[in-house]
Amino acid sequence: MSLLISLAIAVASGWAASLILRGNRFGFLGYLVIGFIGGIIGQYVFKYFAINYIRGYLGDFVYSLAGALILLLVLNIISGRKKG
Repeated sequence: MSLLISLAIAVASGWAASLILRGNRFGFLGYLVIGFIGGIIGQYVFKYFAINYIRGYLGDFVYSLAGALILLLVLNIISGRKKG
């Protein structure tokens, strides 16, 4: 059950990050990968800045969303895509 919840959090955070940045649609697997890598990035960033106030599934979602946003921003900068 925990694996299913983790997968759902990864997909939801990847999807939410792409909506926030008005990016491309990546599909289920794309959102899963973005959310999973975003979770790793988010955990590292929050740990680096010693921010660990949010616990549980909500914290996992926040960390994954923050990391996914960072990942998509970096990818947009690298690809040279401009907004607007």
